[in-house]
Amino acid sequence: MEDSNYVRKPIALFRQIKENEKSSNLLHSLKSAYPEKLKIGAAIMTGDCFFDSVAQGLNELNIKPGYRFTAKSLREDCADYAEQHGEQDSWTYKAVIKDAAIGSYFAALEGPYGPIQNPETKTNMIDEENTFHEYLKDIKNMATGDSSALIWGRPGIEGRMICNKYKVELCVYSIEEDSQKVTVTKITAHNDDPEVFIQDLNLDQLKIDNSKKTVGVVNYMRHFVPLLSKISSDITESQPVSSEEILGTGEEVPTSDQQEKAVQQERIQKKLMSNYRKEAIYGTIAVIAAIVFTTSAITAVFTQPIPLAFLAGVALVVACVCVYQLTQSRKNINELKSELGKDQENSSHTFLEEMGLKMHSLINKATLKI
Repeated sequence: MEDSNYVRKPIALFRQIKENEKSSNLLHSLKSAYPEKLKIGAAIMTGDCFFDSVAQGLNELNIKPGYRFTAKSLREDCADYAEQHGEQDSWTYKAVIKDAAIGSYFAALEGPYGPIQNPETKTNMIDEENTFHEYLKDIKNMATGDSSALIWGRPGIEGRMICNKYKVELCVYSIEEDSQKVTVTKITAHNDDPEVFIQDLNLDQLKIDNSKKTVGVVNYMRHFVPLLSKISSDITESQPVSSEEILGTGEEVPTSDQQEKAVQQERIQKKLMSNYRKEAIYGTIAVIAAIVFTTSAITAVFTQPIPLAFLAGVALVVACVCVYQLTQSRKNINELKSELGKDQENSSHTFLEEMGLKMHSLINKATLKI
């Protein structure tokens, strides 16, 4: 194989079976937990195995036709997801900070004389904002990169991000080293609580919905490998793999992404057009109401008829409501324009915007006359 810079390795269980036949019982227990059509694959080592395993599973499911997931692309997906959903009260932010504290790879809160320590525990306090910012950079790092900061893939954090982003289920089949029992963790898109199934307890209750797209991975001795249906047998030996398979080319924007972006832009354009129309309508009504108010008020001063005074009051209320609606429409327009981008605005938008600005000018002039 050309450009074989990476090696995908199987789980150590296959080697252990050769050395000790008793380990075959573990393999039997593992195989009985997932559908028979699935076979155990292999993945690269040293921190990237989780992403490589999930990427292989997503590719087999053809989640994005014409596009191949890689360990690198999934790391970047997680960084993007975390950045988009990184509010301080979000599960993403809380999970990243909590795990950083447990793993002691957080950024310490700095004072004028160095890191600030908790007076009770005598440990450095966490700078949450800086820790999350560092995560957004470090999660992109591959194990083979030059950077020493490497974050291993975690089913409950990055796995959950991937499930939410691509609307898939993730089933992690683990063999606990202490109990030697199989545990299955099922993570579902947009579900806060993963389901856990344990051998000899409730594993028989595990149900895989064939109507849903499910990615399966095996975790044994902290090495993740994929469960695949399109390989003929379990992979028990190391396999060389190209750099492109792990890193991708990263030069093309997936067709599905382009289509999704086009749909989103079209939706924003429709909202923008609607707000421009509202602005024009409310502006016209506001100008008319202002003129009616001015005329009625002046006439009422000299003639003092009650109907004209009442009409002036109604016109004033209508004008105030329209001015408020105009303000809201302008706010919506500015927000939508920032989402759409200047290069996406066409001539019809510009024309309507100019009309809206003229309406604002007319309203201001009418207001000065009141």
